[in-house]
Amino acid sequence: MEDLKNATLNDVKSYYEHFYGPNNATLVLAGDFNTDSVKLLLTKYFGEIKSHGEVAARSAMIPSLEKTVKLYHEDNFANVPEINLVWPVPQSYQKDAYALDFLAKILADGKKLPCIKYW
Repeated sequence: MEDLKNATLNDVKSYYEHFYGPNNATLVLAGDFNTDSVKLLLTKYFGEIKSHGEVAARSAMIPSLEKTVKLYHEDNFANVPEINLVWPVPQSYQKDAYALDFLAKILADGKKLPCIKYW
């Protein structure tokens, strides 16, 4: 809130110009539609909106912990105890992330594991 209170009108305009352009947006279309007619409608309704320049790719935010962090919270409305164990892991789509996804499936699915081939 402190940053919002201290923002000037020029700060807000600059932020808008940088982040609120069609080149930094995602449009999702779902359902049964004709691709050619949708392209015409997109051009009709959004075609005049100009690009706000190139959007720089974001760099990975690699987590690091210098020591173990332990937190405790007692929920007065909980019916059963819950323990969460969390570790920093590689970001999605990195080489090691696939092995961790596979391990999570093995650990989470219990006895319902599909046939796994080891080679």
